[in-house]
Amino acid sequence: MVFLTEAMMSTANYGPSVSKEQFEDVIRKGFGFFDPYSAVIVCTPPAKGASAGMHAAKFGYIAKCTYNAKNQYGGYVGEKQETLMLSNGVLDRPYPGAWKYVENP
Repeated sequence: MVFLTEAMMSTANYGPSVSKEQFEDVIRKGFGFFDPYSAVIVCTPPAKGASAGMHAAKFGYIAKCTYNAKNQYGGYVGEKQETLMLSNGVLDRPYPGAWKYVENP
């Protein structure tokens, strides 16, 4: 696993900044919800962050999100909570515990 260093995080490219609304919109479009317009998505304001992977580190904007959407029968499936990263428009689920904020959320 790659270990994140201060030098890596200070020189990394995090991509363009992302608003809370943009982050939630990417989730709505990219999660493959059966009915994306029914999705109830609430995220914290995104902050710069980094994620350590097996072979490389990823840099982008991290937010803690809660979401719930309807299934094909019209019922909500239940709330789920995840920490997600958006890096240059690509949504990622960092490995639990392998990410950190670079700036205060």
